[in-house]
Amino acid sequence: DSEDWIATCGSLWSADSALAFAIRERHEGQLVGSCGLHRIDEHHNANLGFWIATPATGRGYATEAAQALVAYGIRYLQLMRIEIIMSTRNHASQKVAINLGAHHEGIARNRLMLHHQPHHAHVYALTPEDLLLP
Repeated sequence: DSEDWIATCGSLWSADSALAFAIRERHEGQLVGSCGLHRIDEHHNANLGFWIATPATGRGYATEAAQALVAYGIRYLQLMRIEIIMSTRNHASQKVAINLGAHHEGIARNRLMLHHQPHHAHVYALTPEDLLLP
């Protein structure tokens, strides 16, 4: 599964439609998660996604990686909008969006299918105006 995921990431990266990065623990270098910009489109919009392994949650890895990737997407990819969409049940991801300073734009009903079940989703977004970039 990991090899298939890496191959998929590589082909999407080549097509300029997604960027995925590993999140590694700073001192030991252990893989703790992933962060990426997905569905990069012709309107300069993208979706920010991230996951953190359960033993590494609550340590700020997702927020730190997402901050760097949002700045990169806006500064170098000239993205005009980065969306963060998560199940209304996913309080940890909602906290990351809030920590990033993303604006809550509403709840989209049945927006996600997780474990073969529809989930309502929070929709957050960041635009260049939301960031104070040097």
